[in-house]
Amino acid sequence: MEHTDIVDKIYRASVDVELWSSTLCAVVDYVGATAGNIVYQAPDGKSSFLIPGRMREDLNDLYLQYYAGNPY
Repeated sequence: MEHTDIVDKIYRASVDVELWSSTLCAVVDYVGATAGNIVYQAPDGKSSFLIPGRMREDLNDLYLQYYAGNPY
């Protein structure tokens, strides 16, 4: 996959939230990583989210449970 293909996938995902997980997997492959996540930690009272890219579900759950609400 070429750099331009990755950039195109990111732009497409920016307007279609359903594409983010597969796009992140493509980025993970492109950079030679094993897994990755996109995490948004919202301010108090707002909703945070996590988009997995081949990360084990139990590790995502632990992150959200213990760290997503902890700013330090």
